[in-house]
Amino acid sequence: RSKHTILSGRKDIWKNRVVCLCQSAFVLTDLLSTTRTVKTTGNMTTILDPSPVFRPDMTGCDPNFRNFEVCSTNSPESNSHTDQVRNTYQLMHTHQTVDFVRRKMEHWCKLDHAQMTMLECLEELNNLVDESDPDVDVPNIYHAFQTAESVREKHPDKDWLQLTGLIHDAGKIMAIWGEPQWCVVGDTFPTGCQPAESVVFRHSSFQDNPDMKDPKLKVHVPGA
Repeated sequence: RSKHTILSGRKDIWKNRVVCLCQSAFVLTDLLSTTRTVKTTGNMTTILDPSPVFRPDMTGCDPNFRNFEVCSTNSPESNSHTDQVRNTYQLMHTHQTVDFVRRKMEHWCKLDHAQMTMLECLEELNNLVDESDPDVDVPNIYHAFQTAESVREKHPDKDWLQLTGLIHDAGKIMAIWGEPQWCVVGDTFPTGCQPAESVVFRHSSFQDNPDMKDPKLKVHVPGA
């Protein structure tokens, strides 16, 4: 069957399933409240992420999966797609600063842009191809259903995790509403401190970020 036929079938299945999953979303809240660890030191509160418990084992996976080295300028595998990925991160790491994040939080947290169901939101993502992903070049709605179906196959008893897989990229709707993709997509990183070694393109893309030249902010936060 064609991609479109398969996707249409998935949407019909998930249209009924998502209602049940949303009803069980409180299970996710309960789980996080019981598994996360909160540490408070002075005025600093740290919440430890429980997601590694359910993170897939990458042993045996294709070594080229999530391989950003192919996107480097001197890579023999460089092409228009990898160039786009690299440029997206270059813009992201140049312009995303503490002040930028604060402005965007103020703008988007008003929650006044639209009112829609989650499935309507996913439909909108049919118009978005993530420019930061070296492995995906299909509309984001495909990725949403593929993720949810993969989770359902591996964890049929964890409906809250299936729901998380389905809606995990819903925030990319901001790109449909006018934000440049470098503001929305890609791997996240903390602003206001030196980027950790694990940050994608950490050594080649932050040189023009104003925060890196601010002596008040140029401090690496252990564990950030």
